Amino acid sequence: MYDLILDTETTGLGAADVIVEIAIIRADTGETLMNSLVQPTMPITQGAMDIHGITEEMVANAPSWKDLHQQFIDITSQCDTMYIYNAPFDVEKIMQTAAQCGLQLKYDNFGKNRHCVMREFAAVEERYYPDYSDGRWSKLTRAAFVAGFKDDGDAHRALFDCQMTRSVMQWIKETIPKIEERRKRSERAWKYRESVKARKMMLVPDGTHINRDKSSYRVFDAQGKEYTYFKGGAPKYDPSLVTMSKLKISDMDRAEFVGMCTSTYGDEGYVFKIAQQTAVE
Repeated sequence: MYDLILDTETTGLGAADVIVEIAIIRADTGETLMNSLVQPTMPITQGAMDIHGITEEMVANAPSWKDLHQQFIDITSQCDTMYIYNAPFDVEKIMQTAAQCGLQLKYDNFGKNRHCVMREFAAVEERYYPDYSDGRWSKLTRAAFVAGFKDDGDAHRALFDCQMTRSVMQWIKETIPKIEERRKRSERAWKYRESVKARKMMLVPDGTHINRDKSSYRVFDAQGKEYTYFKGGAPKYDPSLVTMSKLKISDMDRAEFVGMCTSTYGDEGYVFKIAQQTAVE
């Protein structure tokens, strides 16, 4: 069993339109298992020709779906998961093409599991890159560009579209775990910072209020009385004083709360005095 990627080109976008080209590749290796024009049972619309470039002359001597039906069954019977960009459209058109040739296909012929890569790409954008998502389905060419696909080829031809779909599928599989790991690391870091902050706050007496004084960077004790200048070469600068953000975990056992500080910008915080370590003989 293996995973496959499928793409088709059609006579148009209407309800009765059928396929004019089909390609299937292996998802793991990119090996081409099927790549064929298909002689349609109806004319190709001009709008479709303008998109994929497949003309009536190109399909005049192409095999019909009757000629390709068994090959399709043989390939897809070994499929575990099938990846298709805009899966509902392609599946419907293949089944419709078979039906117009008097043949039947079941949804099981499209893999035990089907993934619509277009919907999965949209879900990744909406969740992880909301600023880049406009709420609409992205074209395959745009999704492949985001995925970093750089091959030059004929977009809107079935085989090349399979290759682009493969790049988007791989990008999704690689991107989500990386983003989730970054998110988990960020959560762990946040929880760690919060736990450290909580430990530091245990050193602050209950009911402590900040004395707002924006004229200088000054330290006040818990009663609001000025304690000492804290920073910047002021006459009473005390190097043993540190703010909460500068208080090291290793110094917490020697830290004593001495008051509050307010900077010239109005930033407020707690101030601690670090006792000198006693030399051990």
